[in-house]
Formats: sequence, C-alpha cells, structure tokens
Amino acid sequence: MIAQRIAALRRIMKREGWDAVVIPGSDPHSSEYLPARWQQRQFMTGFTGSYGVVVITPTHAGLWTDTRYFIQFDKELAGTEYVLHKLRVPDAVSPSQWLGANLPAEGTVAIDGSCMSVAEVEELRAAIHPQGGRIADRPDFIDELWPDRPATPDAP
Repeated sequence: MIAQRIAALRRIMKREGWDAVVIPGSDPHSSEYLPARWQQRQFMTGFTGSYGVVVITPTHAGLWTDTRYFIQFDKELAGTEYVLHKLRVPDAVSPSQWLGANLPAEGTVAIDGSCMSVAEVEELRAAIHPQGGRIADRPDFIDELWPDRPATPDAP
C-alpha cells in the first residue's frame, strides 16, 4: 500500500512538473495533536510518530524525525522505500537543507502551505533559491491520493 501511494504521488509530480514534494506533520493551526484530516504523514508512510516531515522526489522517499522515533521508524517503515533522516543529532541536515543540496537546478518543490509556518516556507525558499528553485503551493494536493480523506473538523 505504501509503495503504491509513493508511486501515485510520483505520477502526480511528473504530471504537474514537480521535482519534490514536502508533506509536513502539521495542520493549518500548527496543532500538537492532529485531527484525522491532517494525518497525511501517516497516510503516506504508515509512520505513527507525532513528529516528522516527509520529502518525496522521483528517486528518494525520506522521513525526517528526531531521536524519540528512530527505533519506531525502523519498526514501522522496515521494508519500505523510506529512508530515515535523523534530526536533533550532530550534523543533522534539515529537509530544507537536503532539498537545497539535492533539488535540480530550477526545480520545483510542491507544498501545502496551509500546513506549514511562514518560517518553514521561508527556510525552504532560502535553501532552494540559490539554484533557481521555486515553491508551488498546492493546498490539499494529497486529496487526489486519499479519496476517503476525513473531512475538515467542524468542532472547536
């Protein structure tokens, strides 16, 4: 199931001309505990930890998370294409830094900007700008992959 979701996202990326996609582990309110609608990291990876960012390119699927979840990553994502990128350790490379080093010249990174802070988007922009990279803000692009995605909650 996970491999099929990665493959389907890569087909969308090719169709849209995206060189990478960032899937944050957040919602429009930067909530600590996410409503089902914004469990997009878990939907794409099967990873149930409460912290992490996913980056997909045509040749790489990575999950960035911190020390609390290294063992959990190994258990939950064993046998998948996902690679663990360790955060909050010496010499850690953030998703933005990684994209800055690995995005092709004039590449496009798709994001759902409604689920990222201004600071996160600006960090990404600064990392990819030197090689002419750009950001495509496509709110809810994951809907195409997740046809039964839970609705936006209507409770406080």
